[in-house]
Amino acid sequence: MTPGSTEQWSYTFLMSSLPPMPPRFDVARLPISAAALEERLSRLAEQDLRLVEQMRDLLFWDRMDLAATDEEVLGRWKTFLNTARNGVAREIVSLRMDVRTIVAALRSRRRGLPLPASFSPWMPTIRRNLGEPSLGLGTRFPWIATLDRYLAEGNVDDADRLLLGNIYEQWSRLAAGRPASLEAVLLYVARWDVIHRFVSRDRQRGEQRMELLVTEAIGDYRRLF
Repeated sequence: MTPGSTEQWSYTFLMSSLPPMPPRFDVARLPISAAALEERLSRLAEQDLRLVEQMRDLLFWDRMDLAATDEEVLGRWKTFLNTARNGVAREIVSLRMDVRTIVAALRSRRRGLPLPASFSPWMPTIRRNLGEPSLGLGTRFPWIATLDRYLAEGNVDDADRLLLGNIYEQWSRLAAGRPASLEAVLLYVARWDVIHRFVSRDRQRGEQRMELLVTEAIGDYRRLF
């Protein structure tokens, strides 16, 4: 893409039409409504919108297919990571896959269940270090031991905040200083989803929410539904 190209201008106009993302995810309301965000995204070129939608299908809870088999879920993730040409899109999806795998591994360990199926590159490390509080990943994911403690205590809200906060912070770092681009759009949508999860959660259904959080992990669908 050359400076001043039509594509660059379209990303500039789109990003300038979106309110800025807050520095933290735990805010009282969304920076932009779902309907307004959909309208803004509809301005993307067809191939860009297709990539955004493919990413959202893998990230957004309300798009989860709970009837899908393990093989189908893994196939969708693998297909996206093998075919998506955008590096930031792959990084966003990879992080979510890694987090879901870690959460499922902690849950499986706590309940004495088999480890989930996953093609996360961290799975061999998890298998070798299953008895270690941070699954051998404490340097890369320093929040694991704390999350494990929250899950053991049944501390749903703090576990929820810990996961959402770490994901949001990582995507915010990726977005920092990034010029208007498709990558900026992808990171905006990913952070919007985190905020949406937080502001729409029902505190009266905390345990159900956490159950959905942990069963969302790769390879845990058929065993629990």
